Amino acid sequence: MNHPRLRMATASSSTGSGRGASRKRQRTLTNGARTLRLALRARREFGHDPARFGEFRERYRAELAASGAAQALARRLADQPVVTLLYAAHDTRDNQAVVLKEVLEEHQTGGGA
Repeated sequence: MNHPRLRMATASSSTGSGRGASRKRQRTLTNGARTLRLALRARREFGHDPARFGEFRERYRAELAASGAAQALARRLADQPVVTLLYAAHDTRDNQAVVLKEVLEEHQTGGGA
């Protein structure tokens, strides 16, 4: 897997965005990624407030490490040439996909969280 890319879910498509994957393959990866969602309570507490992002990042990383979900996803994506993580947040810097990208990159380089 190359380094994961981030893209807002409402952004227009661009070359190399990973859209060439079959719908069945996309569904499979999407279903597997559902286990990566942070508990609703933690997301609501974060509320996309940049001042709370540090705490949110730590809680999400801890949850991913405890569940093993990010490690499992990193293994599933290892042979994919393009991985695009979609997010719906308007903040491109402080959102759940940014944290997931960091964690996946750490797993890719062998430093997994």
